[in-house]
Amino acid sequence: MAIYRSRWENRYIAGDFPFYLSIDLLAEYRQVLLRQKIQLLHGLSDENSDRLLEVIVANGILREPTPARQESPDPDDQFLWNLLEFQPRALLVTGDKALLEDSRKTNSVISPSSYLQLGDS
Repeated sequence: MAIYRSRWENRYIAGDFPFYLSIDLLAEYRQVLLRQKIQLLHGLSDENSDRLLEVIVANGILREPTPARQESPDPDDQFLWNLLEFQPRALLVTGDKALLEDSRKTNSVISPSSYLQLGDS
């Protein structure tokens, strides 16, 4: 079964930009990658999902952030806010509307399409 990768994923795997990780973020990625809908969409098996996580870990920069002073608009995503505060120049590239629409972090949170446009300019 072929694995579909988006343009963003190909740029990440090619090492086009640094990628910050935390243990909590990796756990979230694994949960998402094991969802049946995601596996069907991307042609992934459990084994392929674990290999993709290995690529992410091998190419990422692991951080152990301290709790952020600011709360995330979604309490389940606090680990992302912790990373953003720990790495102030980092960008969160996400499709999560609650995070995108939160006015407190507008310079640090952008959509995947906006991020790709930055790379094209």
